[in-house]
Amino acid sequence: MVSPSYRAFRKRVLRGMCVLVTVAMIVFCCMFYWHSAKPPAIQKAVFDIVMDPDGKHVQVQREVTDGAELQKLVMFFPHLGEGRESWTHGGWKSFGEIKFTCADGKLIHVMTDYEHWTEGPGDWPVAPEFSAYIKELLAKPATQPATAPAGGLAKGQ
Repeated sequence: MVSPSYRAFRKRVLRGMCVLVTVAMIVFCCMFYWHSAKPPAIQKAVFDIVMDPDGKHVQVQREVTDGAELQKLVMFFPHLGEGRESWTHGGWKSFGEIKFTCADGKLIHVMTDYEHWTEGPGDWPVAPEFSAYIKELLAKPATQPATAPAGGLAKGQ
């Protein structure tokens, strides 16, 4: 038979453990949120575009260095540079590549078809406004001469 004092002790320990686990979960979730809420410090973004959002073949390169414009661009790619993975990937052709240069010199390569984006293992949806952003970017005069992306167009395109 278990003594009443042991039952009370066990009840206090169990309550304490529940409180400890709850606090640990809250702290962990807050740390994860704060970590994922900070986009990387991007200094430059270079677009190599082979097809515009309307499906027209183009071969242009655009560079974005303006801070406000870069912040707007990064907002289209949540969790950029975090190396997240997902089970979904592939099944679409890349119409453009964006090379982000971070303040620490790190390069982040993003491939997109204006509906999805990827930087490696996994695909993520991109905001519908991204197509309008690309059209606006293509309407601006080039700051550099247009160049073909490395590797050029695939055969038959």
